[in-house]
Amino acid sequence: MKNISNFVTAVDKQQLVSFNKNFTYDPNEYYFSEKDQQILQHLFQISKVAEMYDTDTIYWSKSYEEEKQLIIPPTFATELLQLLDGQDASLTVMRDKEALFKYNRIVLETTKPDFTFKLNKDSEAHYILEMEDVQQSIFLESYRLLFLDGTFYALSTEDWQALQPFISFQHITKNEIVQFSEQQLSEVISYVLPSLQKSGELEIDTAIQDRLVKRPLEIEVHVQKVERQHTVDIAYHYGEQSFHPFQIEEQLENQAAIIIRDVEKETHFMQIIENAPLHISSNQLVVDDKEASYYQFYARTVPALSALADVYLDEELETLVEKDVLPTTTLDVSTELNYLSIAFDFKGIDPVEVPDILNAIREHKNIIAWKTVILFR
Repeated sequence: MKNISNFVTAVDKQQLVSFNKNFTYDPNEYYFSEKDQQILQHLFQISKVAEMYDTDTIYWSKSYEEEKQLIIPPTFATELLQLLDGQDASLTVMRDKEALFKYNRIVLETTKPDFTFKLNKDSEAHYILEMEDVQQSIFLESYRLLFLDGTFYALSTEDWQALQPFISFQHITKNEIVQFSEQQLSEVISYVLPSLQKSGELEIDTAIQDRLVKRPLEIEVHVQKVERQHTVDIAYHYGEQSFHPFQIEEQLENQAAIIIRDVEKETHFMQIIENAPLHISSNQLVVDDKEASYYQFYARTVPALSALADVYLDEELETLVEKDVLPTTTLDVSTELNYLSIAFDFKGIDPVEVPDILNAIREHKNIIAWKTVILFR
């Protein structure tokens, strides 16, 4: 077929079209089944859409190969595959004009494929995650279609979103095997495997499965004043095993148990840390050296962290925090001058700063007092 667009147009208009000197399509002599007519009508609509957006022909003519092709727009793809499903049609997967695979029929499914993942340990004490199905998949992102082993999968928005980590992974590497160390095993088990289990069947070596342990997470936060800096140390405790999320080199002993970490709690806790006025200095988490940052950290961040963790402040820093502070109000009535005098006193606040605090209250602003953080009810 020299020109597919010319052919589907001729079929639609019941016109003659010549393929070569030995064959000419004549609608009076040849006919198509009802299903084939639906497919050809669909291709005709696609060719008309292509003509609307094909500006290249204004400047130069198409090549011979291009005239034999018809690019399927995403809005037409699923319906066309539905028409082709089960028909006498073949499919060839090409790469750089080279045929890789050929299938004798086209199959369309509307449910996601059942991927199979395998987690094993090799003879060199490395752990191997096999993702053969994912790496052999072809993700047609513009079409929201997945192709695997001769089958197209038209996925829902939810199922397609669940595949995004695999699509990103495939952009990074084409390897079907991911290798990692003992020190990384707990994180892979906790963070990666749950996503894999949602997308297919996960087979874990019994030697690994028998080591899996789930323990409650206890978080400790220690805030200290080191010279002029307020440092923050964080530790995740799972039983006797601890993790320090901001240590560059985590020193973990090669323990028999593999801890399944509480990803939800860790993530919630880390979101609070990420929104706090903190930065890393010399591998140490430090409160920003600004008066407003100290207020935000001690008045906002510390209470939020306390809901998830045990927070310990140095004795010197404990004096910075006054909880549920209420002003002491003094009323004085002068009978001689006939006026009412009202005075406010705040625990731990220099009386000179009291007017500024009252103004801040009226304007609904954060209250920052030098050397003292006030937490109002």
